[in-house]
Amino acid sequence: MTMMTIAALQKAAESLLSSEKTDVPLLDQVVNVMNRSTGETQQLASKILTELKEQEGSWMRVDGILQFSQLMQTKYYALQILESLIQTRWKTLPREQCEGIKSFIVELVIKISSEEITDPQVKTYLQKLNLVLVQVGILDYYSFYAIAPFMSSACCLRMEELIPFFF
Repeated sequence: MTMMTIAALQKAAESLLSSEKTDVPLLDQVVNVMNRSTGETQQLASKILTELKEQEGSWMRVDGILQFSQLMQTKYYALQILESLIQTRWKTLPREQCEGIKSFIVELVIKISSEEITDPQVKTYLQKLNLVLVQVGILDYYSFYAIAPFMSSACCLRMEELIPFFF
């Protein structure tokens, strides 16, 4: 992945901040600049990511980012957006959206856990996904038990990797 110039970052900002649909490869590039460059380019990339994160509907982009990003740091960034939603607005969301988010995360955890995990970054990603589920469970106690059937369907998939802090 090549580094972006200031002009390219400014163009990326326009595209990412003005569109409802996220250009995930472009977002990967901005995250890469944020993590690997210094100075003005890093500051601009940081500003873009902060503004994108603070947009009202940024959480609705998380599923696409988690599905299509090629960069683990971008997936971590998407989970930060989701964690912010859970901490600040979870109880005000319509139940259908809450259930959809939970189902998506549980399915993602099951999919990742269904294979042998040797990459430490993937293990960290799985742990972060688990933490998102725990945050939901804490805020929405009864809904957490609604997750149990999904988790129990994965019991033969190395449950200790699904929820490592319980084992």
